[in-house]
Amino acid sequence: MKWLEKWTWHELATFAFVAIALSTFSPWFPKINSANELSRLYLTRAMISPGTLQIDAELKAHGNIADKAKKDGHFYSEKAPGSSLLAVPPVWMYRQVSAAPDLAGEMRVSRWFVSTFPTILLLISLVGFWRREDIDAPTRSLLMLVYGLGTMATTYSVLFYGHQLSGVVGFWLFLAVGASKPGDDDPKLWPSFLVGFLAGMAELFEYQNALMLAPLGVWFVWNQRKNWRGFLAGFLGILGPALVFGIYHHAAFGAPWKTGYSYLLGDFAKPHAQGFMGLKTPNLDQAWLVLFSSAKGIFWFSPFLLLALPGLILVGDKARTQAAARVALVVTFGWTLFVSSMAFPDGWTVGQRHLTPIVPWLIWAAGLAITKWRWARVAAPGLALISIFVTGGSTIVWPYYMARLKNPFFDVGLPLMEQRYFPDNLFGVNSPALALTFFLIVALAVGVYAFARQTSRTVVGTVFVTLALASFWWNLGHTIYPDANEVRTVEAIKKKYDRTPPD
Repeated sequence: MKWLEKWTWHELATFAFVAIALSTFSPWFPKINSANELSRLYLTRAMISPGTLQIDAELKAHGNIADKAKKDGHFYSEKAPGSSLLAVPPVWMYRQVSAAPDLAGEMRVSRWFVSTFPTILLLISLVGFWRREDIDAPTRSLLMLVYGLGTMATTYSVLFYGHQLSGVVGFWLFLAVGASKPGDDDPKLWPSFLVGFLAGMAELFEYQNALMLAPLGVWFVWNQRKNWRGFLAGFLGILGPALVFGIYHHAAFGAPWKTGYSYLLGDFAKPHAQGFMGLKTPNLDQAWLVLFSSAKGIFWFSPFLLLALPGLILVGDKARTQAAARVALVVTFGWTLFVSSMAFPDGWTVGQRHLTPIVPWLIWAAGLAITKWRWARVAAPGLALISIFVTGGSTIVWPYYMARLKNPFFDVGLPLMEQRYFPDNLFGVNSPALALTFFLIVALAVGVYAFARQTSRTVVGTVFVTLALASFWWNLGHTIYPDANEVRTVEAIKKKYDRTPPD
């Protein structure tokens, strides 16, 4: 494989470690009835057997969930159907080969094939993209490590949600539109077909992806303005997903344009009835909540992404085309405004899960900042370690922080880690030693990045900045909320959800 020949040894080692780490941890807490995940898995199970779109039998057999719609006396998943459809083949295969298939096993299989495996594939695409954008090899390794283990992509690569899959397909679509511009001599049609297919799949995976498709669609139309064959190829590409979309919604909700959100129940329906389909005017309080707050802020849980803020300035200068730069900025800022307008922005999540699709663009901007500015290169390892510890640690111990917590990592995540509270993993071992090994390898990998710079200043600066930032983050988390260690919440988690520290 030619792409493999261009990788350095530390890129390959980092890629392998991230892929193994994401495949190892799959926290499963059966008693919470994780609504977002089970809504998708119930639909998958219903389609396999008895071959229906109704999830009535699953609700009776495995427990009620909030994320459901009701029409004509029957219950349906209210989620976009793409992730459930994608999980059908692996879950069916799991049932054929497993001696005792169960819901936990089917959830693990669905998570890996629908969330983890696409992330692993995206890492390969990202490394090639970063190389073309003149980001050096040590920085590419660091970006892989942080994207895979220290951002919202981490949490939603090991859970059966649609956000990470949307991020994967969205960035692939960005790359495909860039490749679809016809050449002067030999216009290739396959990128245009791929654009259409990916656009259709993105909408199948999450309804709100239409907001991402709009600027990418404008860019595609501009690229094909003198190439009618490109338009035709794009149309043929989107036709299959569009037909699946229409057939599913007609069968479940009576019309191709009707979704489960038109038939929501109870309290879950209230926020979606506000404004326009749950969207209101963006406001500063909401923006602070989703960007910087200790409750949900993407930059709180992944401070490494703070480098993307100055790095976005460089996107316009460093992108291979000005059109790509403009679209990247529009997608990033437009999606942030969208999430800042949501009437229902939180839920049981690590960080602001709805911002997960734009993380690949933020990581790119952070990489440009590291390449351009020495201060960013010095700060990056410390920010990386904190991001991986906070987000990766949260994902391992309890990836469902309750909406009411003002500082959930210090309220719940850290106390659980201190009490050796870790869920089962791929090896079926409830062991703090495995988590400790994970963090030691991360520290070693970041150290390799620092030494790869081959300057004593970078190495010394990395140690100093890491310690300084870790101390700052620790004290910030503990001083803003003096009652950070919410013993009652921690004890409730352990008692209610059948998780106790090992002896």
